[in-house]
Amino acid sequence: MTGFVYKWINKVNDKWYIGSHKGTTSDGYRHTSDVMKAAEIKYGPENFIRQILFEGEYEKDKIRHKEAEYLNKYDAANNPQSYNRTNITGPNCVSEETRIKISNSLQGIKRQPFTTEHKRRIGEANKGNSFGKANKGKTHSEETKRKMSEAKKGNSYGKAHKGRSPWNKGKKMKPQPSKMKPVKIDGVIYPSRKAAGKVFGVTPEAIKLWIKRGKATDNAWGRPKIMEKNNVR
Repeated sequence: MTGFVYKWINKVNDKWYIGSHKGTTSDGYRHTSDVMKAAEIKYGPENFIRQILFEGEYEKDKIRHKEAEYLNKYDAANNPQSYNRTNITGPNCVSEETRIKISNSLQGIKRQPFTTEHKRRIGEANKGNSFGKANKGKTHSEETKRKMSEAKKGNSYGKAHKGRSPWNKGKKMKPQPSKMKPVKIDGVIYPSRKAAGKVFGVTPEAIKLWIKRGKATDNAWGRPKIMEKNNVR
């Protein structure tokens, strides 16, 4: 089985997208990028041309690393002409050798024990900070115990409110304003940074960083025209 690394180029604005695929260059595969799908809807698929950057025997790590080489070569994460949003290709882009080095570097690292002063401060902060301590030494009378027992019998929300009308019956509830701020990326509006992060496979904090870098617009007006569900590399 063969694989290859490709580059789609938008003939209208010269923006590009780099990806990889397990298969042949003639199997009809285009991409799985929702950002690219949105761009093709906007400009038309006929306005995109594909270049093959690398082709060879398919080995997942090899193809992934080759793709990462091109992403870093063109600095896709910071290049305004890039449809890609990161210079990595997913969770499998780290080699086994790198994983071993990271694991070895973390071995033997232990949390430092609390000092006596630290323990004292924790103890002071927790003094009296519980229901049990607040009621320590107190006892209930037999009458109080009986009333508490009677009150608990069959005390469920459904039985306690049996026969009562809901407090909001016949009332019109005002819609609550949404706290989410829409984000606009490459002409596509997402309802929040979290929603955009799911599409691009990054955290909401990363989307916030893109906004600071000017690669996305915060508080974008309007409703989203396209909502993608798949991650992109």
